[in-house]
Amino acid sequence: MGTPMVKNRHSPPEQASPFGGPIREVRFRNPRLETLGLDTLTVAQLRQKASPEYFARPERLEFHQLIYFTAGTGAHQVDFRRYAVKKGTLITVRPKQVQQFYLNPSLQGRLLLIDPVFLGVPRHKPAEESLAMQNWPACLDLPQQLRADVAHTFEIVARETACYQGDALTARFLRHLVLALLLEIQRFAGRSLRSANARTAGRRSDVARLLQEEVEVAFCHQRSVKYYARRLGYSKRLLLAPAWLPKDAPPKR
Repeated sequence: MGTPMVKNRHSPPEQASPFGGPIREVRFRNPRLETLGLDTLTVAQLRQKASPEYFARPERLEFHQLIYFTAGTGAHQVDFRRYAVKKGTLITVRPKQVQQFYLNPSLQGRLLLIDPVFLGVPRHKPAEESLAMQNWPACLDLPQQLRADVAHTFEIVARETACYQGDALTARFLRHLVLALLLEIQRFAGRSLRSANARTAGRRSDVARLLQEEVEVAFCHQRSVKYYARRLGYSKRLLLAPAWLPKDAPPKR
C-alpha cells in the first residue's frame, strides 16, 4: 500500500456539505491496481494515511466501499445519516453516496474498495444491478457465519492484491471470489429487508385496525383527527398518512 489509494477532487461550491465547505470527491486511484479495480486496506492503515483534518469532512465516492469492523465501537455516516458500528458491523457505500468517518481509537477492521470496472461495467446488465446493491442497507449487523466469510474473503483479497502483477488468471479469480461474497451479502441483505418490511407492514395493519375500531365507535359524535390521535397515542400526522387510508378513500383536503 505504498501508493495513494484515492485521488481527491474538490466539489464545486454549490455542492457544499451541511457542515460547511465543499464535499470532497474521491476516486479509485492506485496506479498498481487501477486496471484491476480492487483494493483493500485496514482501518489502522487508513488512520496512518490521513490526518484528523481529512476525517473532519464528508466525501463522495466514485466506487463501491465495504467496511467490516472487527473490534471496538464507533460510528460511520452515509448520506448524512450516522450509524453506530461495532464488531461484526458491515458498512456499504455505493458510488455517488456521501460518507464520513468517525474512527474511534478502538475501532479495527478492513476496507474493500471496488471500482465499478471490477464488477464488469459496462455490460448488458451491470453486476451491481444484478446484485441489487442499490437496495442494500448502509449498515448491516452480520451473523456469525457471514462474519467469518467476510473476514476470510477480505484477507484473501489483501494477500492476492499485495502481489498482483496484472495477470488475467488472478484478476478472474478475484472477481469470482468477490462476486461470490457480494451474492452472499445480497442474500442476507434481502432477508433483512424482507424482515424489516414485514415488521412495518404489521405495524401499519395494527394502526389501521385500531383506528377503524375507534372510528366505528365514535364517528357519529366525534370526527376530529386530533381526537383519534389522542385516543390511540399516535400523532395526528401519522394518522393522516396515506398508508393508513383505504385504497378507495377520497383525497385529503
